[in-house]
Amino acid sequence: MKKFLSIILVSFVLFGCNDDKSSYKDGLVYEKDGEYIKAEKFYDNLCKKDDLDACYRLVIVKEYLDTSKSFEERTNEKAIKEILTKTCEKNHAASCRKLAWVMDADFDNEDRFSNVEYFLNKSCNLGDMRACRSLIDNSNARYEFKVSLSNDLRKEMMKKTCEAGILESCNDLKMKNISNAIYEKAREYYKQVCDENNVYYGCFNLAKLYEDGLGGKEDLEEAFRLYSDACESNVEFACYKVGQLYEKGIDGKKDYIKALKYYEKQCKDGNGFACEGIANLYQNGLGVAKSQKKAREYYGIAMGLYDMAMATSGHDEERKRYYELEKKGYEAIY
Repeated sequence: MKKFLSIILVSFVLFGCNDDKSSYKDGLVYEKDGEYIKAEKFYDNLCKKDDLDACYRLVIVKEYLDTSKSFEERTNEKAIKEILTKTCEKNHAASCRKLAWVMDADFDNEDRFSNVEYFLNKSCNLGDMRACRSLIDNSNARYEFKVSLSNDLRKEMMKKTCEAGILESCNDLKMKNISNAIYEKAREYYKQVCDENNVYYGCFNLAKLYEDGLGGKEDLEEAFRLYSDACESNVEFACYKVGQLYEKGIDGKKDYIKALKYYEKQCKDGNGFACEGIANLYQNGLGVAKSQKKAREYYGIAMGLYDMAMATSGHDEERKRYYELEKKGYEAIY
């Protein structure tokens, strides 16, 4: 009898026991605990009951499960496309945007670009700001796929997405003073993206908001956790940020040896800021024997990397750091 009751209990927890009050949000607990197979079954059960949000989370989980497999072993692609098509037909905004991105990877489809534009527009019109931002990005001539947007429409969409917390749009509008209300929205937005296992974009940007105390209280521990996860996924700048937090100190505890470790990892990957971080440690004898020779060497390496970054647009901070170091008498090493 005990064994029978245990089986019923497990079934209830895992499948909701056909409870109409079950929400897709209940499945997030499985994801947080790394129980993706259980999450997949839970969402699948709700998706069959026409819970569109659960269908969308089902897609996110299926994508995650596929990432651990080789391209030949991946089996979820067809199912993902079918789920997104059905949910988009029912006007689930996020699904239409996700479907557009799936279509964008279908290189053999002659209608690839027209499909992408159609579903992004549909998603944006349904209120999905990430889709609107994708349309803005794809209106840039540098992309193979280009959306035609008038200057007025593009500016209107930038304003709309900025107000929704997409900080790239605020930067495109060259806003000097971003309100706290927008930063609060940004926390919500990047957390949502981070919860979709988007470490590079969502989790990294969310960590910056926690670190700087924008849109809410400063939370260095949460910033550290997110940066550490991003560092493990080889996200650019993430290991440098972990090193910075070790150097600054979390809860007042500084660890220069660990800071050096993360700076070295990122410096080897060609990050000038991390190399400059190493130089500062040697110059001040923090966690290492003080060495002006080593400091000068790493300042030079940093300058060389800054100089190469300056060859392309959008590297104002690298340009600033290069000239500041040059004024101090350091020379670039390539």
